[in-house]
Amino acid sequence: MDITKYRQQLESEKKRLEGELAELSQTEESEVAFRDEIADRLEEQGEEAAGTDELKEELHQVKTALAKIEDETYGYCVICKQPIESERLDANPAATTCITHRDA
Repeated sequence: MDITKYRQQLESEKKRLEGELAELSQTEESEVAFRDEIADRLEEQGEEAAGTDELKEELHQVKTALAKIEDETYGYCVICKQPIESERLDANPAATTCITHRDA
């Protein structure tokens, strides 16, 4: 397993997610003043909040994977403790389960 490759992918993804979250945060802050004037914007903000939650969850998963690399537990299924298939890690370096347990 090429841990260096996965670490680089995870670091890159972490940087992207942090940038997107920072951008959304700035947008939300600047629009608070106009909230009363634009009723449609409230609906959009709800959608953005859901998007922000998804980004935060993705970032959490990436940070967890990076921590597992540091403590040398990366690449093992949290359910069966077997190595996660390289195809799965190639598709999602933050995966915590093998293909068998992906829906668990």
